[in-house]
Amino acid sequence: MDTDKVIQDLNRRFAAPLPEFYQRRIIFWYDEDKEFEDKLDEVVLENAKVVALTGNNAFSVKKLLSVDDLTTNYLIYSPLAYNRPDDNWLLDIELYSEEFRADLISIWMDEMGLASNPAMRKQVKNYRAYFNAKDRRLKISTQNKVPTTPAQLHMAVMAAICGLKDAQPNQILRSVFRAGLDLHHNAVYQDFVKYHADGAFWAMVRQGCGFAEEEPDLGRLAIHLLLTAVTRTMRQEYLAGLDEFISMPHQAYCYDFISEWLHSDKVNSGEAGR
Repeated sequence: MDTDKVIQDLNRRFAAPLPEFYQRRIIFWYDEDKEFEDKLDEVVLENAKVVALTGNNAFSVKKLLSVDDLTTNYLIYSPLAYNRPDDNWLLDIELYSEEFRADLISIWMDEMGLASNPAMRKQVKNYRAYFNAKDRRLKISTQNKVPTTPAQLHMAVMAAICGLKDAQPNQILRSVFRAGLDLHHNAVYQDFVKYHADGAFWAMVRQGCGFAEEEPDLGRLAIHLLLTAVTRTMRQEYLAGLDEFISMPHQAYCYDFISEWLHSDKVNSGEAGR
């Protein structure tokens, strides 16, 4: 977003009718990445004054807004990020003021209907390469459930890469396996790598089925799933020497995963034949 567009949007915000019981409007412009810091001098508003936070002027700004001037509209430019709420001397004023963001990440999040909070913004930045296309952002906003947490966003991105509407671990894992066990020729997995979702994929795998080898390997993952699942129906002595491929705490998940996949393929095959 260029500076002229920012000024237009801000002038429109300050010209809007005030909420009930409000006598003036204060808007905090958050720009943690400092994308507009060197352009702030260009921002001249019709009906508001501009004040920039520097990290050393919180007390004087708070005095200005709370004591010295109680009627003027203000735009407070904040390029700061706080580790703890207690570090923010203006938090009480922010809570009854309005928020404005003009950076690309905020525009994307608003477009996809994602909650605007630091944790979600961090993950959207992580997936910048993926979200840098309108059709890919549309795949997130049109899923059956819009993500509201970072964990859900990881799943949503993987599901979108797989062409799925439901961000379910089993469906994602099946989509990856269908593309082949060779990591280098697996188109789905290579897209995970391209868009920085491969780490989230292996974290999902580790949590779900207990596969925790250091080197990513879809072939060994498949063996792990099958052998862990078969412990539900096969006596232990027949699996002697295969302990490295088995995770008993994840037996239920692996068994259900294999069983569900087998039965779903039978159903699909039956329907296709009719």
